[in-house]
Amino acid sequence: MASWVNQRFPVVVIDEFQDCRTGRLGIAQGLSAKADLLVAADAFQDLSETGDSPAVEWLSSAAQVENLTTVHRTSDGGLLQTALALRNGTPVANSGNAKFFAAQNPNVAASFLARGIAWSGGKEVVVISPTGEEKSPFVRDTFKRLSAKPFEKDGKNYGPYKVEWERSRENLEADLCDSLHLADDGDAKMPSPTFPLGSKLPGQRDVEQWVERQRRVCAQAVFSSAELRAAVHRSVPPFSMAST
Repeated sequence: MASWVNQRFPVVVIDEFQDCRTGRLGIAQGLSAKADLLVAADAFQDLSETGDSPAVEWLSSAAQVENLTTVHRTSDGGLLQTALALRNGTPVANSGNAKFFAAQNPNVAASFLARGIAWSGGKEVVVISPTGEEKSPFVRDTFKRLSAKPFEKDGKNYGPYKVEWERSRENLEADLCDSLHLADDGDAKMPSPTFPLGSKLPGQRDVEQWVERQRRVCAQAVFSSAELRAAVHRSVPPFSMAST
């Protein structure tokens, strides 16, 4: 298979390689024997685990690595200093546009968020939380207060703002499986699995393309619940965040 891929794609480019594990990492390792790989990875941005990234460890031992040290996404000195401190595990401090606040309760935290969102001047804002509201009463109550009513300070009102949480990988997979009406029994069969008209769930297109390939290449007309769930699992991105 690697030789066949190499005939058409002698150079393979892989981004976000730190997120590759098990099967995906094995594919990259197999391709490396026949093709030239150009790979971008950052273990610090591994969204799946807090330990070492197996992909980055393999890359360090098997490839010629060039460490990139110049940041092109921003020239803001405060943000760059903060990012460097977080990566190095050293204390962070207020600097320029990077500011930190201690909030003793959800009401105070919500007020800081409301003013920060207002000060963005109507730009798109992303709120990043270390955990979801279903796991933390503090996070849940903070966003509940943020959306309930405005805060008043110095004669000005801030908020309310409603934050729409992006779904976790597990939630997204459940949404896709529910849309396909998959049975709990992995051996259950269904012909022509299709999503409802107008549905545009994350990962849906990849599942649809996989089903179509199975039909065209393998003449498969009936699919088990287990193999469809496996296709769903492969298609959903392993991350989540919140935005407003």
